[in-house]
Amino acid sequence: MGLNLNIFKQFFYSLHDLKKVSTFRTYKMRHAVFYVFLIALIVFIPTLLNGSRDIVKTREYFADTKTEFEIKDGKLSTNLDKPKTIELNSGTIVVDSSASGEDEMKASMEDADANFIIGEKGFAFGVDASYTEFKYENFGLKNLKKDELSIAPFYFVIFFGAYYLTLAGFTFAIVSLISLLTNLVGQSMKRGLNYTQSWKLTTYALTLPAIFACVMNLLGSAPNYLFGVLWLTALAVYIFTVKEIPKVKTEKKQ
Repeated sequence: MGLNLNIFKQFFYSLHDLKKVSTFRTYKMRHAVFYVFLIALIVFIPTLLNGSRDIVKTREYFADTKTEFEIKDGKLSTNLDKPKTIELNSGTIVVDSSASGEDEMKASMEDADANFIIGEKGFAFGVDASYTEFKYENFGLKNLKKDELSIAPFYFVIFFGAYYLTLAGFTFAIVSLISLLTNLVGQSMKRGLNYTQSWKLTTYALTLPAIFACVMNLLGSAPNYLFGVLWLTALAVYIFTVKEIPKVKTEKKQ
């Protein structure tokens, strides 16, 4: 159907022209795949901005205080006699070189009412099912001294890159899962859609929810029920998009 629109024009139309979006189902699969990476990037923006500011603030704290630390053979040691908390833009971080395992790190975060921890063998964030841990050695931080903090941002670039790719993979999985539902909805609307076409349209239906999630997280006011609201919004956008597709005509039996 002529030349396909580039990813930015697809994004623009996804904001206001569902009739045009409905034609994207005929585009090659690679267009939808690239669009998933764009969706993941939009959702990733608050993490990148807040995380960058938090890294700078944490580095300045260690550089300006008498807190001594060293990572040697992948293990952190400090001169702190008890865990230290640092207030950041996106929450609270606790420095606890005595916390080595997952249970100890979770307990230390809970005691400090923190959502991020720098422990003995690595750093972690989140609690319960969202708990994610990274070892120092995985980022080349097997050995690091306080006076070498100037090179630390390089390792966090690697961290953010890995986090973004993980988020993109999670987005792919979510789109594939949601498409099972949207495909059933699309078929019930008699538009002759198959799973692949529903997958494509589901991807574009995530545009508004991704923007809402980005804005809410930037404002720091994302409620617990936001996830459910966003997916209901995506489903509603998908349904309105499918309505723009002509119904499949069926021959009446004589």
